[in-house]
Amino acid sequence: MFLFPWYAALCAAQGVLVALPAVGRETARRHALLGLAGPAAAMVVGVGLVRILGGSGASFLAYLGTIATPALAAALGRTANWRHPSLTIVAAAVLYVVAWQAGGHAAEAAGALLIGGACLAIASIVGPITPARYLAIGLVVLIAVDVYLVWGNRQVESTTSALQQAVLPHVGTGHRSRPLPSLQQVDLGNSSMGWLDFLAPALLGAAVGRRTRRRLVAAAAVAVTALAWGFLLEITSPIPATVPILAGLAVSWPVWWRRE
Repeated sequence: MFLFPWYAALCAAQGVLVALPAVGRETARRHALLGLAGPAAAMVVGVGLVRILGGSGASFLAYLGTIATPALAAALGRTANWRHPSLTIVAAAVLYVVAWQAGGHAAEAAGALLIGGACLAIASIVGPITPARYLAIGLVVLIAVDVYLVWGNRQVESTTSALQQAVLPHVGTGHRSRPLPSLQQVDLGNSSMGWLDFLAPALLGAAVGRRTRRRLVAAAAVAVTALAWGFLLEITSPIPATVPILAGLAVSWPVWWRRE
């Protein structure tokens, strides 16, 4: 079956991104609009760039991914206020080299870990400055936009194809010359997910906050629902992979609705 092991691994990764405690430092500042419109706006801008600029837009996103992703992943330890922030700097550097120099599934796994770390870093920055309920509502808006772009006007399919065809420059000399790693989407085996398919569960974890039990319940709900949702790939492809986040929102709503 198509799900195992690659799509199942991506579903599990979505659950892990909810579970990890990347909630950042508490702050008195709150920006409701960032939570309400930010995630959906990011998706619309990304698809719009490829739609309007074609290959140039895809190349821009590819360059942005290969530069910004490792930088954000390296900053995760500090933005999430983890005990040893320097470890994420070392880990990001090692993973970037593996994603660049290795081949096959090792490079894909390293790229997925970098994108996951970058998404957690964004969540640890956005979470503390956004009211939890507005962040949760913003995720619902993102999911609605995702469903429309995937099944309504099919823009995500063409955008994904353009991103997969984007070519980054080679660095090195002779037989050691390799293109910089493509980190604009998550590819693992015969399965793939977009950046926002990883960012959405990370933002869900930020909305739930420091309630470990609730976060773990939400993580399990997302992973199981994502696995079940993936069976739609037997009927149609692609599918909006953010939809399982609704399950995590449903089981954790008493927490994010009441959080200030």
